[in-house]
Amino acid sequence: MKESRASQVAERACHLVSEFERHTKKHPHLLLPPRGQGITPTLKEFANLVVYFEHASDWGTGHMMKRSVVEKFDIPLFCSVDVRLLPGNSKKQTLGGYGSWLWQAYPGVYAAVFDHSHLTDRFSQLGVQAAELKAKLNDTKARLFMHELGHFVLHRKAIFASTRKPDFAASAEAEMEEEAWLFSHIVFGLALGNRAFLAKVNTYLDNSWEECCFL
Repeated sequence: MKESRASQVAERACHLVSEFERHTKKHPHLLLPPRGQGITPTLKEFANLVVYFEHASDWGTGHMMKRSVVEKFDIPLFCSVDVRLLPGNSKKQTLGGYGSWLWQAYPGVYAAVFDHSHLTDRFSQLGVQAAELKAKLNDTKARLFMHELGHFVLHRKAIFASTRKPDFAASAEAEMEEEAWLFSHIVFGLALGNRAFLAKVNTYLDNSWEECCFL
């Protein structure tokens, strides 16, 4: 990945975290999912606001849902779902060996689709014990959730052939995958840095970072 592109990804992630803090009045450290808890309500709120921010200029033009509809009915703009539970899905039962994939449900509404069975089998192959499996799956899904959100932010115009119908994103190139993971790590890194800053200014020892899902 070129340094200039990495800087663009970092700038975008920083801007979105800043906007999240400004609009919700919540500190970014709340974006850190505690180990084993998976996709928290705060992560979902962040993802919804990111889609809202990214599409704000399009609302009301005819090809995106109107802002008033989203605000009135609290429609989730970015969610998560297992591939076998996708509405109207009678054919696609796996993600072809991938743990997650980005899906467009409707114009302006997206989801991180997981292949729960594939993830479970993968952890079994790695020797993860049954007692630890649920927590491992939850942690992995939180990371994949942010990764797919990164694809939405950075690549949606390149990986969706149409903005008008439900569809899976096209396969991402290797460099796109790097960029989406960079976006994910920067968001979580900013959250961790905010936690460390708050601990410093309030003069208390904070070792709760050890329980963050991505470490």
